[in-house]
Amino acid sequence: MPPSPTYEAKVLQELHLWQQEMLKDPSLLNRLSRSMQQKLNSYIPEKVHNAITATIKQMIRAVLFGAKHTTAKPAVHSSLEAREAAILERIEFYKKTRPPKGESRGPGAFCWGWLISRCCCGSS
Repeated sequence: MPPSPTYEAKVLQELHLWQQEMLKDPSLLNRLSRSMQQKLNSYIPEKVHNAITATIKQMIRAVLFGAKHTTAKPAVHSSLEAREAAILERIEFYKKTRPPKGESRGPGAFCWGWLISRCCCGSS
């Protein structure tokens, strides 16, 4: 089923607005933030930058590998309107679900909790 002309016009208008937003020059606040970030980065040794970069690169590789094997194939035969409706429905589903308490904290919080329990509580 072909998309309705009003839907196509709405999508094209949204695309045009997004393109204009992306092409805008950085604001004063963005420029100040960037220069401050660059100044702070200049204090961090190159070895630390390289270690962080390598770690992030491996994390991204792991996420992409997982996404390659868990992501469904795109629905090419549906209209753009139908695909967008399905995506919005899925987003609403994810907004309403949350991980069990404590599991959303990540390994850093787990390690911090373990360390605190060992140091402060006298456990061994």
